[in-house]
Amino acid sequence: MSDHGVIHTTASAPNLLPGEVLTKFSIQVQTTEGEFLEPESRVNYGKAYAVEHTVKVLDIGMVLENHRYLIQQYFDSAMRGV
Repeated sequence: MSDHGVIHTTASAPNLLPGEVLTKFSIQVQTTEGEFLEPESRVNYGKAYAVEHTVKVLDIGMVLENHRYLIQQYFDSAMRGV
């Protein structure tokens, strides 16, 4: 759980799930028209995903500019095992 964080498309972060303890700031996504993330959506910074160019993906939006540094910081920390 130490490598996980909330990712959301709402104006404010949703409540944590019962018994959930997360230490990272939430990441907000500016949505593409009509798309959204469920309140239970989480990101695992400790796992890198390769998305092949032949795989179809859904464009849900873009991480807010002032939240992007958090992604890099949390990913780097998780990869170092800190």
